[in-house]
Amino acid sequence: MRLVVQDNLWFSGPPGFANYILNGQTMIPFEPLQGRTASSDLEAKSQELQWLLRYTGRSGSGLVLAQEWIKPGDPIDRNLDPWLSVFEKHGRRAKWCIFYDPVLAVRQRGLGDHIPLDFGRAQLLDLWRSDLDHLAGHFAHPKYWRIDGRPVLYVWAVHGGIKNAGRAFGEADRRGLYVLGDVLGGRREPANMRGVTGFVSAVPGIVGAGSHRRVTDLLPELEQEFLHWSRRGFDFFPAASLQYDDTEFQQALGRAGQAPVRLLAHNRDDVTRVLEALQRHATSGAILLGTANGWAEGTTLLPTTRGGLEFSAQRIGHYHFAHLEAVRETLFQGVAPYDGPRLEVLRRRRRKVTVALQDVDVRAKVRINPRTALLEDKLRSGFVRRLVVKPGARITARNLDGRRAALVV
Repeated sequence: MRLVVQDNLWFSGPPGFANYILNGQTMIPFEPLQGRTASSDLEAKSQELQWLLRYTGRSGSGLVLAQEWIKPGDPIDRNLDPWLSVFEKHGRRAKWCIFYDPVLAVRQRGLGDHIPLDFGRAQLLDLWRSDLDHLAGHFAHPKYWRIDGRPVLYVWAVHGGIKNAGRAFGEADRRGLYVLGDVLGGRREPANMRGVTGFVSAVPGIVGAGSHRRVTDLLPELEQEFLHWSRRGFDFFPAASLQYDDTEFQQALGRAGQAPVRLLAHNRDDVTRVLEALQRHATSGAILLGTANGWAEGTTLLPTTRGGLEFSAQRIGHYHFAHLEAVRETLFQGVAPYDGPRLEVLRRRRRKVTVALQDVDVRAKVRINPRTALLEDKLRSGFVRRLVVKPGARITARNLDGRRAALVV
């Protein structure tokens, strides 16, 4: 089983925490556990990756991160190579792919604004070809996700966002790519797609506009979609999200009169039921589950700070690690439960001791007493940290969730 989640590299730091604050208002319904970070902060991205890998199989064997991409030279494009350096070192068995955003790709280059965008236009076809040229090196990356030997190009908003994409997708197919189209919520079948999927559950064709529903109430509509597309001759990858609540986002956009969309998990069992439904329909060996860090719409899997109820029938819940735990328990039952940091002596010599720090967060508080006892500190592949200290040293590690471990060597 592969779990595919979208990651975003467009978050900026201060001033203003762009992408967390819009028009002077917060647009996220809860706070990330490690705070409001920037995508250029490789320590923060390392921490996010470590959490995802911890719950998705040995060295991330079940994880695919789909990186949203819009255009050459923008912050996403500039952050991608530095992020890949972290991913290559630590995600030994994980994969990644490009999540192509055709709507923003066109809009941000001033080539159109009316939805659906016509990819049959010569100007947009040229844009598509140019973007494929730019991305060709990434498609050849050794850790890039492939199906039947073809690099996967995950294209968002195929239903609703674009039209007449057959020639564009044919160009990608001739280049040896595997086009995976986001089509749930509609019935349009562009030519030259090899696989079909969705993105989040808040699709008008499934949920309707201005809805406030329990996320499990969507399961009949979702499963109807799954059955329709699994019979159409494409590879089918079921998709959904565990929650959605864009209240703050709509307010920050100045749409106070527009009803927010709220799809809420009322308890942990609701989360499990959605995952089990996706798993039942995963005939092609992968499911797509919203985003890793879609904070503004609340679709993220990454942990939040806990404030108030973990789940709620009125607003999106402050779920902490509940979603990642549900992913592990439902989709990756062979993964041992996370029990906090572990410290283990690997070697003792007369004047130094080597200690392995396992499941210690990248941003954990690690203290050595006395400080002069530390001889070497190195972060190895797979987020295994090695300390070399003098005999008699006391080591303590406290993760961001408050769990801790101590060892006297």
